[in-house]
Amino acid sequence: MRFFSFLFVNATLIGFTFAQGIAVSAPIEGATVKAGSNITVQVDGPLVKQGSIQAAVVIGLLSCSPPCPSPAQEIGKILYNGPYFPTIHFLGPGPAGTQIFENLTVAIPAFVALGPAQLSVTQTNLLNDGSHLVLRSSAVTVLMD
Repeated sequence: MRFFSFLFVNATLIGFTFAQGIAVSAPIEGATVKAGSNITVQVDGPLVKQGSIQAAVVIGLLSCSPPCPSPAQEIGKILYNGPYFPTIHFLGPGPAGTQIFENLTVAIPAFVALGPAQLSVTQTNLLNDGSHLVLRSSAVTVLMD
């Protein structure tokens, strides 16, 4: 019976680890982005947990008309590929006023197709001994101007 309890607890913990996502909070869905400009991408996500190794975050821009492909299928032009170190920000009272994120500044190419585009963030983590790779992604559609 203890063995089954052990399995249940471990499966639950792994499920919580996979359920924690990553999100693009800025720019917002439908925002206008100027070609050739620098923008700040706010990447919301959980703090790195013990037993997890943060590998990288990739921010990409893909010119496409919705529905765009999943970032797991196509990232587009890579704007950032590097570390992700989110911190806790206290933006208001109580737990609802607490957010975990990092702001990353990226350069939008000057010669990018005008119109709709997908700005995506893909995060890679290694769990435990590095034998399990976890990919999480999120995207917003922006209007290139």
